[in-house]
Amino acid sequence: MSQIIESLERPDLRLSDDYAIISPLEGESVIPVEGMFSIPKVAEALGEYTGRLWLKPEFIEAHSPYSNFVVGNGFDEHWEWGETRRNSANHVLFGDITLGFGGSPVTVPVACKPYGVDHDYALHEYVASEYVNRLGFMRTFDPIGIWVNDEKAAFLITRFEGDVKSFDNLDWAGTGDPSKLKLDIGYGLERAAYTLGRYGAQGLTNRDLQAKNVAYNEKTGALRAIDLEQLRLVQTKETPNLEAMYDAMLHEMLLFIASIHDAGFRWEQNQQDASGILRRALLDPYKSTLRHPSSMVEADYGKPAIEMVEELCNFVEGVSEDQIEEYWQMAKNPKSSGITGV
Repeated sequence: MSQIIESLERPDLRLSDDYAIISPLEGESVIPVEGMFSIPKVAEALGEYTGRLWLKPEFIEAHSPYSNFVVGNGFDEHWEWGETRRNSANHVLFGDITLGFGGSPVTVPVACKPYGVDHDYALHEYVASEYVNRLGFMRTFDPIGIWVNDEKAAFLITRFEGDVKSFDNLDWAGTGDPSKLKLDIGYGLERAAYTLGRYGAQGLTNRDLQAKNVAYNEKTGALRAIDLEQLRLVQTKETPNLEAMYDAMLHEMLLFIASIHDAGFRWEQNQQDASGILRRALLDPYKSTLRHPSSMVEADYGKPAIEMVEELCNFVEGVSEDQIEEYWQMAKNPKSSGITGV
């Protein structure tokens, strides 16, 4: 399984006038962002306007006709909002940001994700978020802008949604912890299956689909795509690449299972029940999602792609907990395993 991780070496991100190039694992493909903004101009401005906030045109038009750059009047942090993002490795800040629009301040609840001085990756996640929301197969948080502080560190600003919970908050170990989400394990696996399947159905890979990056709206039940920093477009109808797609989808499936195993989920403890839970609650809904008429796997690639999905699911069903633990260690420590890029 180490070859799967090797094949997912992080590709370079490059930006051009009208496209954010989120390279597939081989070759080149693009995500169009025409009409949103000129990426080089924004990137240049982000380097010059330290202490300023760039806001997307739609947000500006709703509040002020004057400028794409406004001075933030203040940020009131609410650290408690991060309780349902307990395993975030990105040190995301949560709070209300107050923006000055010609004497009519606007207060918006936001999440601020830091990127340091690597502005390209902040721009990448902004574009990836817009792209996913435009596709409509699964929404992500609404990106409203990018802030660069006095040290030239970039932050992606998204609207905060308090009802969205990530699945690292589910009681995967079955301990009855009252601080965990009150969700049935089978339901959690099924929602994860739909998330995994919807990425694959669009030829996309999240590349880091651990439980902490699978989320849903607690009130509506709607799925949320989160943490798109490494989102890649693996294949399109015009540029099919089933081999790369197989590696990407298998990595995501194994990584998700490994993350919930690390959180205490065990499926081999009761062999009678184990005959079903991964296949019934995870793999079967996953296959159904990929075979839906809206899926490019079914519509654009036909029988070879469906056979690929069957092969993938058969492989995953045969993986032991010991192998999953090994994969988790390799994914977390690629350099110590002689593997690069995850």
